[in-house]
Amino acid sequence: MKEETKDKEIVVIGTYNASLNQGQVRLVDSIQEVNKNIIVVALRDPYDLIKFKEISTYICTYIHTLQYKVYLRF
Repeated sequence: MKEETKDKEIVVIGTYNASLNQGQVRLVDSIQEVNKNIIVVALRDPYDLIKFKEISTYICTYIHTLQYKVYLRF
């Protein structure tokens, strides 16, 4: 995943309780090593932001439904 995002203009990553899942935190951190243009979207817990101190753009949706996933595509 890290190398696939290297040359992308922007990377959007959805998290779901990342504050309780270090795997999600490691994924975001590893991608950020090669691409600083990251938007993190919290799909459930706004406190995920605490785990991502270097992220400049952060969106909270508070709900994880198909409708919100569709909105994020546009």
